[in-house]
Amino acid sequence: MDFAWERLPAPVLEGLCVGGSGKLHLLRLARLCLAAGPGAEAGAQPGAQADAQPDAQVDAALLRPLGLDLLLAAFEADPLDDELAGQLLTLAPDLRSGPLGRALDALRCQVGTASAAEGCERLAKGNDPERACAAVASALGPDPGNPRLLRLALDLAWRGGRAAWAADLLTPPWPTEADPLRRLALGNALFLHGDFEQARAEYAAVCAALPLPVARWRLGECLLRLGERKAALDAWLAAQHLRPWNASLLLRAHDVALGLDAARRPLDGPLAVLLYTWNKAPSLDATLAAVFGSDLDGAHVFVLNNGSTDDTAGVVSAWQDRVGTERMSRIDLPVNAGAPVARNWLASLPAVAACRFAAYLDDDALPPPDWLSRLGAAVAAYPRAGVYGCKVVDADNPVVIQNADLHIRPGSAGGAKTIGQGNGVELSDLHLLEPDYGQFDYLRPCVSVTGCCHLFRTRVLADCGGFDIGLSPSQFDDLEHDLRLNLKGRPAVYQGHLTVRHARRSGEQARQSARAAASSYGNMAKIERLHPRREIADLAQQDRQRLVEDLRRKAEALGPEWRPEWRPDFL
Repeated sequence: MDFAWERLPAPVLEGLCVGGSGKLHLLRLARLCLAAGPGAEAGAQPGAQADAQPDAQVDAALLRPLGLDLLLAAFEADPLDDELAGQLLTLAPDLRSGPLGRALDALRCQVGTASAAEGCERLAKGNDPERACAAVASALGPDPGNPRLLRLALDLAWRGGRAAWAADLLTPPWPTEADPLRRLALGNALFLHGDFEQARAEYAAVCAALPLPVARWRLGECLLRLGERKAALDAWLAAQHLRPWNASLLLRAHDVALGLDAARRPLDGPLAVLLYTWNKAPSLDATLAAVFGSDLDGAHVFVLNNGSTDDTAGVVSAWQDRVGTERMSRIDLPVNAGAPVARNWLASLPAVAACRFAAYLDDDALPPPDWLSRLGAAVAAYPRAGVYGCKVVDADNPVVIQNADLHIRPGSAGGAKTIGQGNGVELSDLHLLEPDYGQFDYLRPCVSVTGCCHLFRTRVLADCGGFDIGLSPSQFDDLEHDLRLNLKGRPAVYQGHLTVRHARRSGEQARQSARAAASSYGNMAKIERLHPRREIADLAQQDRQRLVEDLRRKAEALGPEWRPEWRPDFL
């Protein structure tokens, strides 16, 4: 931790502690730094100074190189972005004399006519991804090295599970100095396809050609998946020396070095697994199959049927007949009372209250066989937390992350949106900005975790009070409950080494349904009125302090070689 964290303005420090990935996140932080550093008038983007609001004492000698490195990291997250390449060359003209500058220049010169890309972009925004993919492939026929079309192909690929298709489009080499950038993009597509051996070769070639730390980070991820743990840590150490501000990389390396990525521990007491459901009989059947196919270690499963009118009752009956009443209990309500009521009903059952732990699980979640021992490892690492959650991914396309560790991002940090006239409660969104390259596979405290799969001590659950029925039928009742736990000094803990596949994508549903969007908007406005602005700001500050201390402790555990004096090599 020799990187000068204590010299950073609070909004920059807060953002870096949350994580070092996600193009839009990195761009926000770059704007904050460049707006505060020397030459801000020439380098900052419009509106950056208003967003920044830096502390009175600003270390300009640190912020400008940090801002440029963050801008480069944002480019590495999208290595075919010719416009961002141009911004880098404008802000750091000395780059032109080196291999990175020549690659950026070659990329900009390689862009063909914009009309074909613009037409494909319009199609990609629609609801016909097959047509959009066909249009991209057709447009690339006469222009196979067009970076704008290939960027669109990559975006369509990870969001739609077409990584192999994108890799095929990126395979032909470019006869320009931008070819290492193509290889970085190809490595990404191969990684998402699960071809870690070939992805490793592409990332290694990029590392040999250009000073791009993200290639070393991804190289390490490939090596880890290929069973080469020591080589993975060596690659990450090299990346960390180039980018000691990258908290995500340090967290990842710490957990692998100490074996936390593979840790499993039984819970130290009886557990109740709690499910509530409404009209999703097929999904519930799959979830119960996953639950009873996992190592429950004697846990009892409770299923509340929230007034379903489909075949849910038949599914519950079939599973109870299969496993027996000694392993599964059922509760049938005559109407759908909503998620908060169902959660509270289950928690109030004497048999649940008698257990030491209670785990809520969505009726369309698919936990892996070791899910409970993974949560047990999180409890052992952070025994005083209020709630324990996990990484949640799309069931059909697991490179799409639905939820990870959540942190408050107040309006003063990065220009967060406000909702109505409330307090502007907005959560970090890094997990939504790019596919899963392993960058969220770590264990640490946070403000909130998703209610799709989360674990409580029952005494903590009782002490906090029930889930707010004012947030019925669903959406954000778990977030509001987590905020109350934080106020009681019991933050959440995120177990990123547990991945749960989840069928429903709540955010996507809200975008598609006006009614769902209105409910989501209304519930967030309610939360903003339940928790005063000062309270939210205090929680954000407490979270930042926890994150800094957690990072400091983990850097010390890794040893002095992981705390280099920062010298950005690309400048």
